[in-house]
Amino acid sequence: MNELKIKQDISNQFTVCALIGIIFIGFVIRFLYFPYDIPVSLDSSYYFSYAYEFARLGEFPYFHLVNNGWPTFLAVFFMMLDVGEFQQFVDLQRTISIFLSVITIVPMYFLCRKFFPKIISIIGGALFILEPRVISNSILGITEPLFNLLIITSLVLFFSKKNLVYFSFAILALAVIVRYEGILVIIPFSIMFFVRFRKNEKIIMKYLLCIGIFILILYPMTMIRTETMGSDGVISHVSGAMNAIFKHSIQGVPLESPDVEDFPGEKNTFRLHNFLGVAFLKMIHALGIIQLPLFILFFPIGMFYLFRKNLIKKLRFEHVTLILFIIFTSITILYSHGRDIMELRYYIILYPIIILICCFGIKKIHHKFKNNKSLILILFIIVVATFSYLEYDKIDYKFEREVFEITTIAVEMSDKINAGSLYGGYITTASMIETWPELKKMDDAKSKKISPVTICKGMDCKMGGSNLQEFIIEHKKEGLDHIVVDSIDHGAEYIQDVFHNEEKYPFLQKVFDSKENGYDYHVKIFRINYEVLENRK
Repeated sequence: MNELKIKQDISNQFTVCALIGIIFIGFVIRFLYFPYDIPVSLDSSYYFSYAYEFARLGEFPYFHLVNNGWPTFLAVFFMMLDVGEFQQFVDLQRTISIFLSVITIVPMYFLCRKFFPKIISIIGGALFILEPRVISNSILGITEPLFNLLIITSLVLFFSKKNLVYFSFAILALAVIVRYEGILVIIPFSIMFFVRFRKNEKIIMKYLLCIGIFILILYPMTMIRTETMGSDGVISHVSGAMNAIFKHSIQGVPLESPDVEDFPGEKNTFRLHNFLGVAFLKMIHALGIIQLPLFILFFPIGMFYLFRKNLIKKLRFEHVTLILFIIFTSITILYSHGRDIMELRYYIILYPIIILICCFGIKKIHHKFKNNKSLILILFIIVVATFSYLEYDKIDYKFEREVFEITTIAVEMSDKINAGSLYGGYITTASMIETWPELKKMDDAKSKKISPVTICKGMDCKMGGSNLQEFIIEHKKEGLDHIVVDSIDHGAEYIQDVFHNEEKYPFLQKVFDSKENGYDYHVKIFRINYEVLENRK
């Protein structure tokens, strides 16, 4: 990727103003789609719970959350807020996440500057913070914004002056604390450290210093995790994944867990090729999806010219580092795909590399038109495409508010309810804040719901049920006293039947119907009459 041979006619002042302008646009778009009055759910509720408990206790909680770097950072701001309503803390969590996401334009710009002139690098930074999935991810309040900021910063420092390389290992260690899969980046960093400084007589001492800094920052958190969670959350998880592949994919031992998808391929045979086949097919599919709506405009052009120029012979230290970065960061993505997990947010770590290729295409467009107006047009197209996609994929926040209100009603009127039949995954959150400002522990909050399917943790399995009566009787001792079901038809079939044929179940007494209370989201809540049920036997 040779520097574009045109006049560098933009000043530093223009660069700063342009970046500030794009940052402003990034904030505006995010707050336009900010989920006001919508609580956290799923992964973000775990991070919220950890951060809030840390802030209240003033010490690391005994809480099993492997990627605890983000909530630990968040706890500092929760301490500043001290007291307030639940939603205030939620909004703070999302606001900090948004801030981290937007300021990532700074290291992204400097990463682009390693290969391109200022004007192209500005567009590269814009591509990252205006990418719709990055925007959507930033308002969830989860780990990716902080992780991306640290990973991109570590790359920039690794490519910078010799003395800044030490800081790249320090920043990388922080990234590993935020998401454990960042540990794989230490491999390309180590390889390319020796390539870059191969002529330095003190290369071994310098590398040991880098690794020493890395371990010095990472080790204390692994010890804290071991004490509070029972595992270090880094080596334990990497080795666990390796053991799972060896046992279930190479040896072919079937995964005997009803609630977890087995490894692909025939049981009790070598099936690594099946695992890799599924993983790569899903990766190809996902890489196609993430091209829309922005990257598809420039990525094909960039790839075309990269292969056309035969740049293999012109590879620099930075290029090889990025190639190795792609290879090793893709390992966790392939593993998740092989396990039938399809999360597009895992690809955000590859966005910097995708954007660099896009910038090569943008550079060719710029070179062809030989004026900066073409780049202004490109920036305009990026903003329009982003707004168009976000509007197309827009979440119905009015509906989400209704979902949470109804879920709260169900939680308040019951001891235990069935899981999987309410939209949104808010049962745990609603249960967690029942006694606010005291926060229930996640395990206690999760116990509010009982799954109608078999759930296993190791060898310990909680049975679901094959029909409604069996499910209710099986979980009577656990306190199951209400059945909830909505009109969306996404719960267990035998529970969903209650919604459409409630008269068939005389042992269920309807105590709430959302339609009768003015809601658009249709939910019915039934109290279980065990006396009637037992008389039917």
